[in-house]
Amino acid sequence: MSRAGEPRRKKSPIGPVSFGVVLLLLAFTIWQAFNVLSNQGVSFRRREVLERNQRYTLFREGGKLVYDFTPAAQKIRGAVNSAFLRLGLVPSEITLVEETVPQEKPVAQEKPGTASGREPEMIWWLGQERQVLALATSQHFTLDDYINSIRQAISEVGGELFAVDYGVDRLPEAILQIGWKESLHDRQYRLVAETLVLKRTAGSRLGLHPALPPIAGEPDISPPLPGERLRPPKVAIVIDDWGYARAASQEMLDLPVQLTMAVIPFLPESTQMATEGAQRGWEVILHLPMQPVSSGLRLEKGTITTNMTDQEIQQLVAEELAAVPGVVGVNNHMGSLATEDRRVMRAVLSVVKEKGLFFLDSRTAVNSVIPEVAREEGIPFGENFLFLDNVNRVEQIDERLKQLMKIALRNGDAIGIGHVRPDTARAIEAMLPEFKANGVELVKLSDLVLQNRGKVGSFPAEGASRERAGQGSAGQENPRQEGVTP
Repeated sequence: MSRAGEPRRKKSPIGPVSFGVVLLLLAFTIWQAFNVLSNQGVSFRRREVLERNQRYTLFREGGKLVYDFTPAAQKIRGAVNSAFLRLGLVPSEITLVEETVPQEKPVAQEKPGTASGREPEMIWWLGQERQVLALATSQHFTLDDYINSIRQAISEVGGELFAVDYGVDRLPEAILQIGWKESLHDRQYRLVAETLVLKRTAGSRLGLHPALPPIAGEPDISPPLPGERLRPPKVAIVIDDWGYARAASQEMLDLPVQLTMAVIPFLPESTQMATEGAQRGWEVILHLPMQPVSSGLRLEKGTITTNMTDQEIQQLVAEELAAVPGVVGVNNHMGSLATEDRRVMRAVLSVVKEKGLFFLDSRTAVNSVIPEVAREEGIPFGENFLFLDNVNRVEQIDERLKQLMKIALRNGDAIGIGHVRPDTARAIEAMLPEFKANGVELVKLSDLVLQNRGKVGSFPAEGASRERAGQGSAGQENPRQEGVTP
C-alpha cells in the first residue's frame, strides 16, 4: 500500500520470465548471424600471414593453410576489360545485367597427406564472379571477335579461357569460364576466376555470327555514307624497333606512304635510320627501353628501371632523346613493370613535358599509369589499340589491319603498332587500297595525339577506361611480344 499522497508505482512490464525470453532470442539471433557469416567464409580465427606476392596471400588459420588468390583474379578481370576496350567498346556501351558478388569462401579444397603424417588442410578462394554483360554497340565485330580478344588478353597475363558455351535457338550469347592454372605442392590446379555471359542487346548486331540473318527492325550498321562525317576516319601506324640490322628496314622505307618510326637509342643503326627516315618524310619518335616484369628478357642499353632514382631516370631519358635525331614524341619499349610505377612514369614524363613532346602508351601493361600521370601533368598522349604482327605472317597481319580499320570507322581514329619486318611491310602495302576504298586516311601519330590536346586523356575514346588497349591487341610486352626483335 502506498502512502497517502504518493503516486502508485507501476509494475515493470518485463518480469523475470520475459527478461529470460529476450536474452534467449538475442542469443539465438547472434548464433544465426555467426552461422551465416561462417557459411560465407568469414573467419573469426586469428590469421598468420606466411607469404604475400602478386598472385596470392598465404596465411595460416587454425589448422588450415589458406591461399587467397584475389589479386590474381583481379588481374584476369582487368585483362577482360581491356579486351573490350581494345576493340573500341567503351564502358557506356556495356550494361551489367546481373552479377554475383564475390564472397570469401572456398571454391576448391585439397587435403594432402605425406608419409610423415597428415598435412594441414589447404583451401583457397578467388572471389569468383559471375557477370552477365549486355554489349550494346553497332560496330562491325561479331561475338567471336570479342571471345578471341578475351582469349588473347587473358593469355597475356597468364590466364586461360577454359570453356566457351554458345546459346541455343540462334540466340547470340556465349558463356565463358575464365581463369588460370596454378601449381601448388607439386600439383596443378585449374582455378576459375570468372564466369562471363555475353549477350547482345536490342538494336545491335553484336554477337550475330556471319551466317545468321539480322533481326527484323534492327538498324543498319554499315559505314556512314560520304559526307556524313565531319572528317574522315584516321589511322596512325607506328613501326617499332628501328636501330637493329637494316635487313628489313629498306622494304619498310620503300612503302608508298610515310608512317611513324620508333627508334631504339644506342643501337648500331639508330642514328642513321632516324636520319634517313626523316629525310623520306617519316615521323621519328624515341622507342624508350623500360623494365619489364619478366627478368628473363634481354634489356637494351639505357633501359629505365624501377630501382633508379628520379634524377637518374631524368638524366637517362634526356641522353636517349639526344641520341635519336629529330624526335617529336616517345613510346615505351617493353616496360610492363616500369609503366605501372607512378614515380618512374612521373620522372619520365617530366622530361617529355620539358622538351615539348608527346607520349604514346604502347600498352604493354594492363594497369599502366601513363594516361593518368600524363593527364595530371597536361602532356599530350595516345594509346595503342592493336599490335599488328603478333603473328608474323602476312595473312594474320592483314586481318589485324582490317580490325584496326574497323575501329577507326567506328571511333573516328585508331592507333596500331607493328615492327620492322618484311611481312609487316607487305601487309601494309597490300592494305592501302582497302584503306582508301573505305575513306580511311593514314596519318602520322602526332596528327592524332595533338589534335586531341584540348581534351587530353580522352584519346582514343571519350570516357573510356584507362585499360582500354590492354595488350596483344595492344601489348607489345605480353609473353609473345615483349623483348621481340625483328
